[in-house]
Amino acid sequence: GRVVNTNTVASTVDAVISRSNVSAGALDMDATQTIDSLATGRTATESVGVLFSVSSSGAFVASTVTSAARSTVGDGSVLNIDGLLGVTATGDVDGSATAVATSTSGSLLAIATSGPTARTIQTPTVLATLGGTVTSGGSMTVEAILTSSGTSAAVAGSYGTIAVGASEATTTLRPVVTAS
Repeated sequence: GRVVNTNTVASTVDAVISRSNVSAGALDMDATQTIDSLATGRTATESVGVLFSVSSSGAFVASTVTSAARSTVGDGSVLNIDGLLGVTATGDVDGSATAVATSTSGSLLAIATSGPTARTIQTPTVLATLGGTVTSGGSMTVEAILTSSGTSAAVAGSYGTIAVGASEATTTLRPVVTAS
C-alpha cells in the first residue's frame, strides 16, 4: 500500500502606498500573514501465507509553503506625517509533515518492507520598505519580522522473518527578511 499527501500553500499579503500624496496626523502600515500548514499520511499493509508472504507499504507526505508579507511605501509617494510613522511587515509561518508506514507479513518465509518520506519546505518573504519623500514630526519605524518553524517526521515499521524499514525526513527553510 502507498499513500501520497501533499499540502501546498501560496499566499501574499500587501499593504501599499504607491505614487500617492498622503497627509496625516500619524500613519501605521502593517501587512501581517499567519500560515499553519500540517500534512499527515499513514499506511499499513498485512500479508499472511503458509509458506511465503510479502507485504510492502510506503508513504510520501509534503508540506510546502511559499508566502510573502509586504508593507511598502513606493518611490514617487509623498508623505507628510505630523506624528509617528510606522511601516511593518510580519510573517508567522509554521509547517509540518508526518509520514508513517507499517508492514506486517506472517508465514514460514515472511518478507515485510516499509518506506515513508516526509518533507517540509518553507520559503517565506517578509519585506518592509519606506521610499518616496517623507516628512515626519515624530519617530519613524520600518520593521520586517518573521517567526518560522518547520518539522518533518517519518516512521517506518516492518514485521516479518525478513523485515526492512527505511525512512527519510527533511525540513528546508529559506527565509528572506528585509527592512529598508
